Amino acid sequence: MRFGVYCANFGFFGEARPLVDMAVLAEECEWDGFFVYDHLVPFPGRAVSSVDPWTVLAVVADRTELVLGPMVTPAARRLPWELAHQVAAVDRLSGGRLVLGVGLGAAFDFEAFGDASSAIERGNRLDESLSLLRRFWSGELVHHAGASWRVEGVRLAPGPLGRVPIWVAGRYGSRRPLRRAARFDGFFPINTKWDPADLLTPAQLAEMLAVVEAERGGLDGFEVVTAGYSESSSRKTVAGRIAPYAEVGATWWFETLEPRRGGLEELRERVRMPSSMGGGSHVMTTAETHVVVGAGIAGCLSALFRRRAGFNVVLLERNQSVSGALPLCTETSNVVSENHSGAEYPFDTWSARDCLTGRVATEELFPAEIYGGKDYSRIIASRSMIDDGSDILSICRRNMDVLRAHYDRLRDRDPGLARLREGEPLCEEHAGVDGVADVAGAFVTPQRGLNPTYVAAVLEHELIRAGVDFRSGCDVVNIAQNGHGGYEVEFRASDGDTHRLTAAQVGLCAAAHSYGIAKRLNPRVTFPRIFLALREILYVSLPDGTDKDFTCLKLEDRYGGMLSPLNDECAMAYHPPAAHICTVTLDPTTGEYPADYARYLAAGHPEQHERAQWTLRELRRYYPELERAEILGIYLKVAVNTVDDSRVRRHLDVQQILPGCTMTVLPKWTMCVQNARQEMGYVLERSVELGTIDAATGRERGEALRRYQLDGTWDDVDALERSAERHAVNMSVPVEVAQPMRGALLTR
Repeated sequence: MRFGVYCANFGFFGEARPLVDMAVLAEECEWDGFFVYDHLVPFPGRAVSSVDPWTVLAVVADRTELVLGPMVTPAARRLPWELAHQVAAVDRLSGGRLVLGVGLGAAFDFEAFGDASSAIERGNRLDESLSLLRRFWSGELVHHAGASWRVEGVRLAPGPLGRVPIWVAGRYGSRRPLRRAARFDGFFPINTKWDPADLLTPAQLAEMLAVVEAERGGLDGFEVVTAGYSESSSRKTVAGRIAPYAEVGATWWFETLEPRRGGLEELRERVRMPSSMGGGSHVMTTAETHVVVGAGIAGCLSALFRRRAGFNVVLLERNQSVSGALPLCTETSNVVSENHSGAEYPFDTWSARDCLTGRVATEELFPAEIYGGKDYSRIIASRSMIDDGSDILSICRRNMDVLRAHYDRLRDRDPGLARLREGEPLCEEHAGVDGVADVAGAFVTPQRGLNPTYVAAVLEHELIRAGVDFRSGCDVVNIAQNGHGGYEVEFRASDGDTHRLTAAQVGLCAAAHSYGIAKRLNPRVTFPRIFLALREILYVSLPDGTDKDFTCLKLEDRYGGMLSPLNDECAMAYHPPAAHICTVTLDPTTGEYPADYARYLAAGHPEQHERAQWTLRELRRYYPELERAEILGIYLKVAVNTVDDSRVRRHLDVQQILPGCTMTVLPKWTMCVQNARQEMGYVLERSVELGTIDAATGRERGEALRRYQLDGTWDDVDALERSAERHAVNMSVPVEVAQPMRGALLTR
């Protein structure tokens, strides 16, 4: 348990000097934190001095090394952009020690100035403010049209040094603050009357925490505050008063100092007493900070899983937003362009099994609607390939048998596993497909494709909800081990300044860039031969009259490529001879890729428009309705592989570069959940080695992560659709890609 001095900001504490002096004294007497009220009008109708807490906290940040913060700021009566600036300034001044306490505030602090004062109004404004704060701190361009505030394209900088913990206050008997607190980092439960003689009881605290725990799925890494007076000078008496709160889950005791308790010198004397009064029971716990590099799907899941396990997480992404949404999955086009079934690779049963395993795991984590409303896809075995001597029909049929047998084995091992194609055969063979001429056989299999814009919208929603510290425009310059078993992460921010973060553990998830970082960190690490391809993906319009009742048509190589409708307006198109811009191999010594590859990735390829027209001409041979189609957009896909055959993709397991440093790169996005779970095994083992958690806790957290599900419910469907459209802009794909989910509410 940790112990903080908790001061009023009025009366004789209505001046900055007494508060700063009390904070300095608290540090001298080995307290852990200093926190201050935030009232403008402490007592209605009475002239009582009060002081701005942020002015005090700025001085305390500079004069002490204490954890500090306002407790609590009524965010509903502060402009979110001004509060975001104040928090960032004090957090940077303190070196990352700030905690932001928030709550509804006292009604009279609003009524005195004619502000909306009902609890519902204050609660709604608080929720809107919290959403804006996270977005402002991310450094993104913020567009917002809410019930209380509008923001038109604002980017605030600099942001906080790290992820600022948010602790939410709430009164006993109200459930909404409990649900709100569960979305953030801590809870400050308040007794019903704010009366020192009527403290919240341990039983009431336990009752409230049971609700929070049910909402969060656990209390790991969650701070719980209880506050009050410990009047006695007897160690035994004070320890006996505090201990019952610790036993039910409190992690902080706040010693409340306010004028009604006594004079200034009397309160100073209380601070001079040992903080815990527990004869050595004062233990300072240490929370690990983890840095994840790269905000593709692997990096987002790594950050979310780590955060879910109770760690503080900073997610660094080198790209910047151009739309106001977080720049997620902007390069890992395995997410953007994959819209295929588990049998996409008819020449490789190993990949087919991997894809099915990954699809089952993905089903357990993601909302089902990421599949774009289709739970199946078709693989087309073309007559042209058979005429050229390929036994493609037999190969596909054999793969269907492999998938059925593999699924049966998975279900035998875990009968509770997600069911695919409920009530339908796992795989079916059809003789033909309406609207497609070159068909020898069509195979329906479980869908593993997705709508990339909605995957990004789901991930953004969860990252903000989980409190991951997301920083865009951050290019990692160097990662090095430090002398404490952790890492120093040096990165160049969007403003050109170089910054450094200290991390207990690091996750490398930056697609092609991770290999070079890993090699610099540990030159002895070895990788298989890595092929990097750039492949041109088109998005084309689907005129009226096009047969759109399918998810994927795949005709390999020179037999026509792929037409994959995403909705009634837009399809993804791929023709291998035109699409293969370049294939390079990573330097085995440095892990770096050639300069041409980097240049094409950043600026495009000089032939890409000519190649796009070539693709459309070839596809029209098989889909006559595309005569009226137009190219909506061109995308260069990053493809990572361990072989040079585009039809075969070997799964790369999570790799341990050094103790506490993992690397996850996805040749197939379907393995993302499997990889995240595997990575967390290494992460939790390392935390046990570092002494942050014990082995039993590590096992419990690992088991809890197997039951983790991303939030699949939104109250505002229009907001979700707008988010998907903003992600389409970030990904440089047409906004039409975001249309499959129109009118649908994402829910499990």
